[in-house]
Amino acid sequence: MASTPLSAAQAALASITNPRTGTDLLAAGMVDGLVIGDDGRPTFTFLLRRDDPATLVRQIRQAFTVADLPDPKIQIKDPSGPAASTHGPPGEAGKAVPPPPAQLSLPNLGKVIAISSGKGGVGKSTVASNLAIALASAGHRVGLMDGDIYGPNIPRMFGVFERPHVNAERRMQPLEAHGVKLMSL
Repeated sequence: MASTPLSAAQAALASITNPRTGTDLLAAGMVDGLVIGDDGRPTFTFLLRRDDPATLVRQIRQAFTVADLPDPKIQIKDPSGPAASTHGPPGEAGKAVPPPPAQLSLPNLGKVIAISSGKGGVGKSTVASNLAIALASAGHRVGLMDGDIYGPNIPRMFGVFERPHVNAERRMQPLEAHGVKLMSL
């Protein structure tokens, strides 16, 4: 009898033992809402507590690969998270707490990589420059924002000595060097 993708996914999950509980992931109740999507990709919520080893996610992906299943889409959730508050947020009596600011929507923005350190002189600008040039030479669209309050080093590292131009809408336009758009403040 041939197994279905759902039963194969369940078998892959049951083959992994959680060292904290000593039982497999299904018996431990760590998998919620397992479904096989129209594209054949398994999707589920994985209930991973803080005292569970994070390597369980890697073991799941390996078990699915061995079972010749597509890479699963896993949403990780901590079931031991803070309980919902029964009273409102703190604030002055009689005054409403303002809502949080709206999330800025930037649909054309890909990934953001931040290079930072609490100490100066450790090579943040060098790492950021080399990473930006490497990504640009690999064909990615790359922008580099230099926000060094003690002095902009990025323009010097890229060999750019002109100032950014301001367009008709009074917005600074980034300069470009080595395939990387640069902005330094």
